[in-house]
Amino acid sequence: MWSGFSWALGALDNAYTLTHLRPQRPRFFADGWGDLEAAEAAQSELFQRTPGAPPSLRWAEARGNVCGATFRSPQAGRLPEEAQDAHFLFVSPQEEGKAKIRPWEATRDPSDVERPSAIVVLLPATGEETADARAALAQELAKTSMCSLILTAPLYGDRKPKNQQMHYIRSVGMYLEQSTAIVEEAALAVRWCVHAWPGVPICVSGYSWGGAMTCLTAILASRWEPSAQVLAVPYAGSATPAVLVDGLLQDDIQWSSLADGEPFQETRDRLLQVLLKTHLSKIIESVEGQEDAGTQGKIAGLHAVSFENDAFVKPEYGEELFALTSRCCKPSARRELAWQPGGHVYAFLARRRVQVPAIQQACAGLAASRL
Repeated sequence: MWSGFSWALGALDNAYTLTHLRPQRPRFFADGWGDLEAAEAAQSELFQRTPGAPPSLRWAEARGNVCGATFRSPQAGRLPEEAQDAHFLFVSPQEEGKAKIRPWEATRDPSDVERPSAIVVLLPATGEETADARAALAQELAKTSMCSLILTAPLYGDRKPKNQQMHYIRSVGMYLEQSTAIVEEAALAVRWCVHAWPGVPICVSGYSWGGAMTCLTAILASRWEPSAQVLAVPYAGSATPAVLVDGLLQDDIQWSSLADGEPFQETRDRLLQVLLKTHLSKIIESVEGQEDAGTQGKIAGLHAVSFENDAFVKPEYGEELFALTSRCCKPSARRELAWQPGGHVYAFLARRRVQVPAIQQACAGLAASRL
């Protein structure tokens, strides 16, 4: 029933190629490979060490039902100076035009204020430097008494180095560091939520790259807080970073900065091999191989959304993400992979209509399983 309609919506992805008409546009990896050894070690260590304490937050001035907060990134020593403080926006439900839940006003700790029905941690997509699109999602979620935390990724927005244009990270090593940093920052934000409101479900959700980071964050946060109810809602996500080199994004790479005199295909294969070291399967195998794997916490629910005609994230990549993440779920966890028509661009346009209900359904499923 959806085949022709889905194909037509998926064709929107090809419109992305129109951005390639400008010859001098910025691209990824202008500075080459960077420090790959350090970047790979950082990600490996992340899932092996004990967690840091919940972060101490510095709150900004609230505007309506939104308030910004910062804390020192646990990966600050590996990041450029501009990126060393983690940022997020806290979006509260409203009551009579005011924020109903205001942790920034708590006299002792956030538990002094009313409890939300759930807390949603919203992670960004590749190139999603601002919070605008996710803030719209958060305001929809606030209508059902959910609070949201909208994180700014390292190297994006106010955390972008001065020598970086837009979201085009300048080396492969720093590209890997970005993923490691946002996963740990998001997991620490989850820890803060768990300690602030014990027992409140926490749902991590993100689109595209954010979908992959969603699963990593949920796995890590569940290990750090075994008693917490952490849900994962990856939206158009992929288990493999190969999407950077075998989809439409490969034209965003400055291949000449990575080449060492070899043919293009050899350069591409080298980059692919580096990226595949961070494949979700490698991380899960490492986690499962640890002595405490059987006693650590697991994800309380998984609701993945993939798109049938996605030219950025192949359908098999979405299936793989769901299958691998399912291995990290509790036996009682509800797991669902929902397919939608269209492709990656349509997925972005449909976030309020599709991603918001997916988050709500995941939270409702957890509540039903408790009855």
